[in-house]
Amino acid sequence: MTDSLCFEFTDTLPSPAAYPGAQVARVTGRLWGKDELLTALAEQLAFPSYFGMNWDALEECLSILLPNQGRRVVIVHEALPKGMADSEIGMYLRVLYDVCQSRLRSGDPQLTAVFLSTDRSRVLGIHREGSSSE
Repeated sequence: MTDSLCFEFTDTLPSPAAYPGAQVARVTGRLWGKDELLTALAEQLAFPSYFGMNWDALEECLSILLPNQGRRVVIVHEALPKGMADSEIGMYLRVLYDVCQSRLRSGDPQLTAVFLSTDRSRVLGIHREGSSSE
């Protein structure tokens, strides 16, 4: 289910310079909940002012607006946001994965989510659980 082209795991987080020409957003360990996560992504990826602050709006911005800019998008996660139930994190991971797969199929610039290796089992477990409940 999880493709290494969509989710990457690393022992040390790369700097934005590791992705020349890409739009890079960083999800810090200080984010608390869905609203702070979406706000951070919207600010760092320059979403339009009408961004709806929900999963559907995130998917739309990542799959329609950003590919039109012709740049790869990399979201580097220092940690998963705190204060979110696994089901909410699962929705977030599902959006990232679905957008990544869609962009790969259409030939749009890639979307990659980067996580620390120490979060691998949690990320993949939550993602698998969310995918199997559909």
